[in-house]
Amino acid sequence: MGSEAKPPRVVTIRDVAISAGVSPATASRALHHDTRITPATTAKVESAAVALDYRPDVRARQIRLVDTRLIGLVTHSGQDHHNSLANAIREAARANGYDLLPAPATMPYLEIGCSDMLISKRVRGLILVDPRAAETLLQEISERLPTVVIGAPHPGLPGVDQVYSSNSEGFDQACAALREYRHRRLLALNGPPGASASKRLEQISVAAQRYGLDLTVVSAGDSESAGSDAVNQALASGLLGPPGGASCVVAYNDQCGLGALIAMLRKGLRVPEDISLIGVDGSERAASSGIELATVDKQLDRMAAVAVELLVERMGQASDVKTRRKGRLVGVKSQLCLRQSLGSSPAWAVAGGVLRDTA
Repeated sequence: MGSEAKPPRVVTIRDVAISAGVSPATASRALHHDTRITPATTAKVESAAVALDYRPDVRARQIRLVDTRLIGLVTHSGQDHHNSLANAIREAARANGYDLLPAPATMPYLEIGCSDMLISKRVRGLILVDPRAAETLLQEISERLPTVVIGAPHPGLPGVDQVYSSNSEGFDQACAALREYRHRRLLALNGPPGASASKRLEQISVAAQRYGLDLTVVSAGDSESAGSDAVNQALASGLLGPPGGASCVVAYNDQCGLGALIAMLRKGLRVPEDISLIGVDGSERAASSGIELATVDKQLDRMAAVAVELLVERMGQASDVKTRRKGRLVGVKSQLCLRQSLGSSPAWAVAGGVLRDTA
């Protein structure tokens, strides 16, 4: 009995790409007459497709075109405000008739892998929170799927909608309150290297100068342990606390602020009677009973609503790059949320001198 003939192998877009010496994405765009692909490359890809007798898989394309009503979300695991933001994005997505498929990245370099996984799940669009991947990689993602970025603005993403927190208002309100409470010296716990920390430090520096506050900056990070370590070092070096150190700490974010709070309490310091403390973000945990951390509230609910609105609009546009609108940059104003951790300057700090005239 003769052996049965094996069915011929199906030629894929990857085979065409290899034959033409281009990437699969470029081969696909060329066969769809994408204007980003040069005529010479298009002709080379088309010739390879004819030579290999390539036939597009119509069924696979139909599957990809099914409206899953899913929005993909890439965040960084371990960040409190990312969790709060994810909850707000989920509610905003549901209000627009979509479900949310989250993919927390345990490390910054896993952002692209998380995005690829979500795309394979046929999400309609992506929201990336505080991405740290190179702008070229983020641009490639946005060309594959409608994308919105939440976080510090990326100037190299002209075709991507971006939502950021305008922290200037909140820091201005915080420094105004500190002056009213007669604080003179302020210690800022800086965040991890990156655009977000640089911008935040610039904004608080401007506000401190406006209200005549002496600002000292120390390296910290965005975690509880980073905040705790930074405060312990500042106390040991005299940068924080009596006799001549700062009487208030502004942490890079709420999570860093919680670590700072724990460190001060372990040293027997009272908050705010001995040292005041302000965080940044407006996370849910910072507002919990027993913590009540004053914070520069980034209005996470509003940021989530704006991001989803922009993405829904972007998903409703034609996929042709020629008809896409340019990316929008939308700032959401922050505001100071007064809580128990912010109080009047302690006697030791007031006795140390007088406030500078800001006129």
